Amino acid sequence: SVNRENDSCTLLNFLNNILTKNNDIREIIGRGIRA
Repeated sequence: SVNRENDSCTLLNFLNNILTKNNDIREIIGRGIRA
């Protein structure tokens, strides 16, 4: 696309969201294993 800087910003936000969600999932799984 034309606005590459904006694209990379969106991509970083997207990856950051995935990492944050993965951390939440790991915590939930960890709690499930301990329970």
